[in-house]
Amino acid sequence: MRKSLLSCELGESFTSKKGTNGSISEIKDNSNITILFENGVSKVATLSKIRQGKVSCREKTTPLVVGDKYTTNQYGEVMIVDVRSAISVDVVFLDGSLVTTTRNYLERGTVAHPTSGIIVGYSFTTSSGWNGVVTKFLSCRDVEVLWQDKSTSYHTVNNIKTGGIKPLMQPSLAGVGYYGVGKYVPHSYLSGRKIKKEVYATWSRMIRRCYSPYELNRKYGRQYREVFVCAEWHNFQNFALWAEDKLDKFTKGFDIDKDLLGTSVLYAPYNCAMLPQEVNTVISDPVKDKGSGLPYGVNLIKAKTTKSKVGYVGRCHIDDVRKYLGYFDTPDEAYEEYALIKKKEILRKAEKHKETLEHNEYQALLDFVVKKF
Repeated sequence: MRKSLLSCELGESFTSKKGTNGSISEIKDNSNITILFENGVSKVATLSKIRQGKVSCREKTTPLVVGDKYTTNQYGEVMIVDVRSAISVDVVFLDGSLVTTTRNYLERGTVAHPTSGIIVGYSFTTSSGWNGVVTKFLSCRDVEVLWQDKSTSYHTVNNIKTGGIKPLMQPSLAGVGYYGVGKYVPHSYLSGRKIKKEVYATWSRMIRRCYSPYELNRKYGRQYREVFVCAEWHNFQNFALWAEDKLDKFTKGFDIDKDLLGTSVLYAPYNCAMLPQEVNTVISDPVKDKGSGLPYGVNLIKAKTTKSKVGYVGRCHIDDVRKYLGYFDTPDEAYEEYALIKKKEILRKAEKHKETLEHNEYQALLDFVVKKF
Protein backbone atom coordinates (compact mmCIF):
# COMPACT_ATOMS: atom_id res chain seq x y z
CA MET A 1 0.00 0.00 0.00
CA ARG A 2 1.29 3.43 -0.91
CA LYS A 3 2.45 5.47 2.04
CA SER A 4 0.53 8.48 0.78
CA LEU A 5 -2.69 6.66 1.59
CA LEU A 6 -1.64 6.38 5.23
CA SER A 7 -1.82 9.19 7.78
CA CYS A 8 0.98 7.86 10.02
CA GLU A 9 4.56 6.69 9.64
CA LEU A 10 7.05 4.39 11.31
CA GLY A 11 8.56 5.73 14.52
CA GLU A 12 5.77 8.24 15.05
CA SER A 13 5.11 8.67 18.80
CA PHE A 14 1.88 9.18 20.68
CA THR A 15 0.51 9.21 24.25
CA SER A 16 -2.45 7.23 25.53
CA LYS A 17 -5.21 8.81 27.61
CA LYS A 18 -3.60 7.32 30.70
CA GLY A 19 -0.31 9.07 29.93
CA THR A 20 1.70 6.10 28.59
CA ASN A 21 4.03 6.85 25.69
CA GLY A 22 4.42 4.58 22.63
CA SER A 23 5.58 4.60 19.03
CA ILE A 24 4.56 2.94 15.73
CA SER A 25 6.79 -0.04 14.99
CA GLU A 26 4.94 -1.64 12.02
CA ILE A 27 2.28 -0.54 9.52
CA LYS A 28 0.18 -2.93 7.43
CA ASP A 29 -2.77 -0.64 6.83
CA ASN A 30 -4.86 1.83 8.83
CA SER A 31 -6.56 -1.05 10.64
CA ASN A 32 -3.40 -3.00 11.46
CA ILE A 33 -0.79 -0.80 13.06
CA THR A 34 1.61 -2.20 15.65
CA ILE A 35 2.38 0.00 18.65
CA LEU A 36 5.37 -0.57 20.96
CA PHE A 37 4.87 0.95 24.42
CA GLU A 38 7.67 2.21 26.63
CA ASN A 39 7.00 -0.64 29.09
CA GLY A 40 7.75 -3.19 26.32
CA VAL A 41 4.16 -4.21 25.61
CA SER A 42 3.26 -4.47 21.90
CA LYS A 43 -0.32 -4.00 20.64
CA VAL A 44 -2.05 -3.98 17.23
CA ALA A 45 -4.76 -1.36 16.78
CA THR A 46 -6.51 0.86 14.26
CA LEU A 47 -5.22 4.31 13.42
CA SER A 48 -8.45 5.81 14.78
CA LYS A 49 -7.93 4.29 18.24
CA ILE A 50 -4.30 5.35 18.23
CA ARG A 51 -5.23 8.95 17.48
CA GLN A 52 -7.87 8.89 20.24
CA GLY A 53 -5.43 7.45 22.78
CA LYS A 54 -7.62 4.41 23.36
CA VAL A 55 -4.91 1.77 23.00
CA SER A 56 -4.07 0.11 26.32
CA CYS A 57 -0.52 -0.73 27.29
CA ARG A 58 -1.58 -3.47 29.69
CA GLU A 59 -0.43 -6.98 28.99
CA LYS A 60 -2.95 -9.76 28.77
CA THR A 61 -3.93 -10.61 32.30
CA THR A 62 -3.17 -13.99 33.75
CA PRO A 63 -5.93 -15.88 35.58
CA LEU A 64 -6.27 -15.36 39.34
CA VAL A 65 -5.54 -18.64 41.11
CA VAL A 66 -6.37 -19.85 44.62
CA GLY A 67 -3.13 -20.04 46.61
CA ASP A 68 -1.41 -17.15 44.80
CA LYS A 69 0.23 -14.71 47.20
CA TYR A 70 0.60 -10.94 46.96
CA THR A 71 2.40 -8.41 49.13
CA THR A 72 0.51 -5.37 50.46
CA ASN A 73 2.14 -2.00 51.10
CA GLN A 74 1.15 -1.84 54.79
CA TYR A 75 -0.21 -5.12 56.12
CA GLY A 76 2.12 -7.87 54.91
CA GLU A 77 1.24 -10.78 52.65
CA VAL A 78 -2.21 -11.94 51.52
CA MET A 79 -3.24 -15.18 49.82
CA ILE A 80 -6.15 -15.80 47.46
CA VAL A 81 -8.62 -18.29 48.98
CA ASP A 82 -11.52 -17.91 46.52
CA VAL A 83 -11.89 -16.51 42.99
CA ARG A 84 -15.29 -14.86 42.50
CA SER A 85 -14.70 -13.51 38.98
CA ALA A 86 -11.90 -12.39 36.67
CA ILE A 87 -11.39 -9.32 38.84
CA SER A 88 -12.87 -10.17 42.27
CA VAL A 89 -11.30 -12.48 44.86
CA ASP A 90 -11.35 -13.33 48.56
CA VAL A 91 -7.99 -13.09 50.31
CA VAL A 92 -6.71 -13.90 53.79
CA PHE A 93 -4.13 -11.91 55.77
CA LEU A 94 -1.42 -13.51 57.89
CA ASP A 95 -3.51 -12.89 61.02
CA GLY A 96 -6.46 -14.79 59.52
CA SER A 97 -8.55 -11.75 58.53
CA LEU A 98 -10.66 -12.33 55.39
CA VAL A 99 -11.62 -9.62 52.87
CA THR A 100 -13.00 -9.41 49.36
CA THR A 101 -10.90 -7.30 46.99
CA THR A 102 -10.06 -6.79 43.30
CA ARG A 103 -7.20 -7.68 40.97
CA ASN A 104 -6.29 -3.99 40.75
CA TYR A 105 -5.83 -3.65 44.53
CA LEU A 106 -3.83 -6.87 44.65
CA GLU A 107 -1.44 -5.77 41.93
CA ARG A 108 -1.02 -2.30 43.44
CA GLY A 109 -0.52 -3.64 46.97
CA THR A 110 -3.33 -1.51 48.36
CA VAL A 111 -5.57 -4.22 49.83
CA ALA A 112 -6.98 -2.75 53.06
CA HIS A 113 -6.91 -4.71 56.30
CA PRO A 114 -10.40 -4.90 57.90
CA THR A 115 -9.02 -3.64 61.23
CA SER A 116 -6.33 -1.39 59.73
CA GLY A 117 -3.71 -3.76 61.12
CA ILE A 118 -4.90 -3.36 64.72
CA ILE A 119 -5.85 -6.79 66.03
CA VAL A 120 -6.63 -8.18 69.46
CA GLY A 121 -3.32 -8.52 71.27
CA TYR A 122 -1.71 -5.58 69.46
CA SER A 123 0.55 -3.79 71.96
CA PHE A 124 1.78 -0.21 71.76
CA THR A 125 3.22 2.69 73.76
CA THR A 126 1.64 6.16 73.74
CA SER A 127 3.59 9.34 73.13
CA SER A 128 3.21 10.04 76.86
CA GLY A 129 4.93 6.75 77.75
CA TRP A 130 2.10 4.43 78.80
CA ASN A 131 1.72 0.86 77.51
CA GLY A 132 -1.53 -0.51 76.17
CA VAL A 133 -2.85 -3.74 74.60
CA VAL A 134 -5.88 -4.04 72.29
CA THR A 135 -8.42 -6.36 73.94
CA LYS A 136 -11.50 -5.85 71.77
CA PHE A 137 -12.14 -4.58 68.22
CA LEU A 138 -15.69 -3.38 67.56
CA SER A 139 -14.87 -1.06 64.66
CA CYS A 140 -12.06 1.21 63.48
CA ARG A 141 -13.62 3.92 65.66
CA ASP A 142 -14.26 1.77 68.73
CA VAL A 143 -11.27 -0.26 69.95
CA GLU A 144 -10.93 -1.34 73.58
CA VAL A 145 -7.50 -0.89 75.16
CA LEU A 146 -6.23 -2.42 78.41
CA TRP A 147 -3.66 -0.11 80.01
CA GLN A 148 -0.69 -0.94 82.21
CA ASP A 149 -2.64 0.03 85.33
CA LYS A 150 -5.42 -2.46 84.35
CA SER A 151 -7.91 0.28 83.42
CA THR A 152 -9.67 0.15 80.03
CA SER A 153 -10.96 2.73 77.55
CA TYR A 154 -12.07 2.92 73.92
CA HIS A 155 -10.19 4.72 71.12
CA THR A 156 -9.91 5.00 67.35
CA VAL A 157 -7.45 2.96 65.30
CA ASN A 158 -5.77 6.19 64.20
CA ASN A 159 -5.21 7.38 67.78
CA ILE A 160 -3.75 4.02 68.74
CA LYS A 161 -1.35 4.07 65.80
CA THR A 162 -0.16 7.61 66.45
CA GLY A 163 0.02 7.13 70.20
CA GLY A 164 -1.68 10.47 70.70
CA ILE A 165 -3.99 9.37 73.52
CA LYS A 166 -3.72 9.72 77.28
CA PRO A 167 -4.86 6.83 79.47
CA LEU A 168 -7.58 7.84 81.90
CA MET A 169 -5.53 6.92 84.98
CA GLN A 170 -2.21 8.38 83.86
CA PRO A 171 -1.24 11.52 85.88
CA SER A 172 -0.45 13.41 82.71
CA LEU A 173 -1.43 16.90 83.90
CA ALA A 174 1.55 18.50 85.66
CA GLY A 175 2.51 15.01 86.84
CA VAL A 176 -0.47 15.01 89.24
CA GLY A 177 -3.86 15.32 87.56
CA TYR A 178 -5.58 12.49 85.72
CA TYR A 179 -9.01 12.11 84.12
CA GLY A 180 -9.99 8.95 85.99
CA VAL A 181 -12.46 6.20 85.18
CA GLY A 182 -16.04 7.06 85.99
CA LYS A 183 -19.10 8.94 84.88
CA TYR A 184 -17.40 11.31 82.45
CA VAL A 185 -15.02 10.87 79.51
CA PRO A 186 -12.82 13.45 77.73
CA HIS A 187 -14.36 15.34 74.82
CA SER A 188 -11.78 13.71 72.52
CA TYR A 189 -13.22 10.25 73.32
CA LEU A 190 -15.83 8.88 70.95
CA SER A 191 -18.34 7.47 73.40
CA GLY A 192 -19.44 8.28 76.91
CA ARG A 193 -20.91 11.21 78.81
CA LYS A 194 -19.15 14.56 78.50
CA ILE A 195 -19.24 17.40 81.00
CA LYS A 196 -19.00 21.07 80.01
CA LYS A 197 -15.56 22.06 78.77
CA GLU A 198 -15.51 24.97 81.24
CA VAL A 199 -15.42 22.47 84.11
CA TYR A 200 -12.36 20.70 82.74
CA ALA A 201 -10.69 24.05 81.96
CA THR A 202 -11.18 25.21 85.59
CA TRP A 203 -9.83 21.92 86.95
CA SER A 204 -6.78 21.90 84.68
CA ARG A 205 -5.92 25.54 85.54
CA MET A 206 -6.18 24.70 89.24
CA ILE A 207 -3.83 21.71 88.90
CA ARG A 208 -1.32 23.54 86.72
CA ARG A 209 -1.09 26.66 88.91
CA CYS A 210 -0.29 24.49 91.94
CA TYR A 211 2.05 21.90 90.40
CA SER A 212 3.39 23.05 87.03
CA PRO A 213 7.01 24.31 87.36
CA TYR A 214 6.36 26.70 84.48
CA GLU A 215 3.35 28.26 86.22
CA LEU A 216 5.06 28.41 89.64
CA ASN A 217 8.06 30.22 88.19
CA ARG A 218 5.98 32.92 86.51
CA LYS A 219 5.74 36.41 88.04
CA TYR A 220 2.43 35.77 89.80
CA GLY A 221 2.99 32.05 90.29
CA ARG A 222 4.88 32.39 93.56
CA GLN A 223 1.67 32.90 95.53
CA TYR A 224 0.76 29.26 94.71
CA ARG A 225 4.05 27.68 95.76
CA GLU A 226 2.56 26.67 99.10
CA VAL A 227 -0.94 25.93 97.80
CA PHE A 228 -2.11 22.35 97.16
CA VAL A 229 -5.03 20.43 95.66
CA CYS A 230 -6.48 17.64 97.78
CA ALA A 231 -5.69 14.11 96.55
CA GLU A 232 -9.39 13.50 95.84
CA TRP A 233 -9.37 16.27 93.24
CA HIS A 234 -6.30 14.98 91.47
CA ASN A 235 -8.90 12.74 89.83
CA PHE A 236 -11.04 14.85 87.49
CA GLN A 237 -14.03 12.53 87.99
CA ASN A 238 -14.37 13.68 91.60
CA PHE A 239 -14.05 17.35 90.67
CA ALA A 240 -16.70 16.94 87.95
CA LEU A 241 -19.13 15.37 90.41
CA TRP A 242 -18.63 18.34 92.76
CA ALA A 243 -19.30 20.69 89.84
CA GLU A 244 -22.55 19.04 88.70
CA ASP A 245 -24.87 21.38 90.62
CA LYS A 246 -22.79 24.45 89.75
CA LEU A 247 -22.62 24.13 85.95
CA ASP A 248 -24.33 27.46 85.33
CA LYS A 249 -21.61 29.21 87.35
CA PHE A 250 -18.89 27.57 85.26
CA THR A 251 -20.52 28.71 82.01
CA LYS A 252 -20.92 32.25 83.40
CA GLY A 253 -17.17 32.50 84.01
CA PHE A 254 -17.19 32.29 87.81
CA ASP A 255 -13.84 31.59 89.54
CA ILE A 256 -13.08 28.71 91.86
CA ASP A 257 -12.10 30.22 95.22
CA LYS A 258 -10.26 28.63 98.16
CA ASP A 259 -10.07 31.74 100.38
CA LEU A 260 -13.62 32.63 101.41
CA LEU A 261 -14.59 29.30 103.00
CA GLY A 262 -11.15 27.77 103.41
CA THR A 263 -7.63 28.44 104.64
CA SER A 264 -6.24 29.82 101.37
CA VAL A 265 -3.71 26.97 101.02
CA LEU A 266 -5.87 24.04 99.89
CA TYR A 267 -8.33 23.36 97.10
CA ALA A 268 -10.87 20.80 98.35
CA PRO A 269 -14.62 20.13 97.92
CA TYR A 270 -15.42 21.16 101.51
CA ASN A 271 -13.75 24.61 101.38
CA CYS A 272 -14.11 25.85 97.80
CA ALA A 273 -16.76 28.04 96.23
CA MET A 274 -17.60 29.26 92.73
CA LEU A 275 -17.65 33.06 92.97
CA PRO A 276 -18.20 35.90 90.50
CA GLN A 277 -14.81 37.00 89.25
CA GLU A 278 -14.94 40.42 90.84
CA VAL A 279 -15.84 38.92 94.23
CA ASN A 280 -12.95 36.48 93.99
CA THR A 281 -10.59 39.32 93.07
CA VAL A 282 -11.55 41.59 95.96
CA ILE A 283 -11.15 38.94 98.69
CA SER A 284 -7.84 37.63 97.34
CA ASP A 285 -4.71 38.65 99.19
CA PRO A 286 -2.47 40.92 97.14
CA VAL A 287 0.97 39.67 96.15
CA LYS A 288 3.60 41.05 98.50
CA ASP A 289 7.25 40.66 99.33
CA LYS A 290 7.20 38.23 102.25
CA GLY A 291 10.62 39.46 103.31
CA SER A 292 9.43 43.03 103.73
CA GLY A 293 7.61 42.40 107.01
CA LEU A 294 4.88 44.82 105.92
CA PRO A 295 1.14 44.15 106.23
CA TYR A 296 -0.98 43.29 103.20
CA GLY A 297 -1.88 46.29 101.07
CA VAL A 298 1.09 48.35 102.29
CA ASN A 299 4.20 49.42 100.39
CA LEU A 300 7.30 51.27 101.57
CA ILE A 301 8.13 54.49 99.71
CA LYS A 302 11.87 55.09 99.70
CA ALA A 303 13.33 58.57 99.47
CA LYS A 304 14.41 59.48 95.95
CA THR A 305 16.16 62.68 97.03
CA THR A 306 17.63 63.97 100.29
CA LYS A 307 14.53 66.09 100.85
CA SER A 308 12.04 63.29 100.11
CA LYS A 309 10.12 61.72 102.95
CA VAL A 310 10.24 58.02 103.74
CA GLY A 311 6.77 56.65 104.35
CA TYR A 312 4.10 54.11 103.45
CA VAL A 313 1.22 53.95 100.99
CA GLY A 314 -1.87 51.78 100.93
CA ARG A 315 -3.36 50.27 97.78
CA CYS A 316 -6.54 48.24 97.29
CA HIS A 317 -8.47 46.73 94.36
CA ILE A 318 -11.68 48.67 93.77
CA ASP A 319 -13.80 47.55 90.80
CA ASP A 320 -10.87 45.37 89.71
CA VAL A 321 -8.54 48.38 89.57
CA ARG A 322 -5.71 48.81 92.08
CA LYS A 323 -6.34 52.21 93.68
CA TYR A 324 -3.97 54.45 95.66
CA LEU A 325 -5.26 55.04 99.21
CA GLY A 326 -2.87 57.70 100.43
CA TYR A 327 0.46 58.34 102.15
CA PHE A 328 1.05 57.37 105.79
CA ASP A 329 3.80 57.76 108.36
CA THR A 330 3.54 54.20 109.71
CA PRO A 331 2.69 50.81 108.17
CA ASP A 332 -0.09 50.30 110.74
CA GLU A 333 -1.84 53.48 109.62
CA ALA A 334 -1.56 52.40 105.99
CA TYR A 335 -2.93 48.95 106.80
CA GLU A 336 -5.90 50.33 108.77
CA GLU A 337 -6.95 52.42 105.78
CA TYR A 338 -6.41 49.45 103.43
CA ALA A 339 -8.47 47.11 105.65
CA LEU A 340 -11.29 49.66 105.98
CA ILE A 341 -11.56 50.30 102.23
CA LYS A 342 -11.22 46.62 101.36
CA LYS A 343 -13.97 45.54 103.79
CA LYS A 344 -16.31 48.23 102.35
CA GLU A 345 -15.58 46.94 98.87
CA ILE A 346 -16.25 43.35 99.93
CA LEU A 347 -19.58 44.29 101.47
CA ARG A 348 -20.54 46.21 98.35
CA LYS A 349 -19.75 43.20 96.15
CA ALA A 350 -21.67 40.91 98.51
CA GLU A 351 -24.83 43.00 98.12
CA LYS A 352 -24.35 43.29 94.38
CA HIS A 353 -24.18 39.50 93.94
CA LYS A 354 -26.42 38.45 96.79
CA GLU A 355 -28.87 36.69 94.49
CA THR A 356 -26.21 34.50 92.89
CA LEU A 357 -24.31 33.64 96.06
CA GLU A 358 -25.06 30.66 98.30
CA HIS A 359 -26.22 31.63 101.79
CA ASN A 360 -23.00 30.50 103.44
CA GLU A 361 -20.95 32.38 100.85
CA TYR A 362 -22.90 35.59 101.39
CA GLN A 363 -22.57 35.27 105.18
CA ALA A 364 -18.86 34.59 104.88
CA LEU A 365 -18.43 37.84 102.95
CA LEU A 366 -20.29 39.76 105.67
CA ASP A 367 -18.02 38.19 108.32
CA PHE A 368 -14.85 38.50 106.25
CA VAL A 369 -11.79 39.65 108.20
CA VAL A 370 -9.06 41.37 106.21
CA LYS A 371 -5.78 39.70 107.05
CA LYS A 372 -2.88 41.84 108.18
CA PHE A 373 -0.05 39.40 107.53
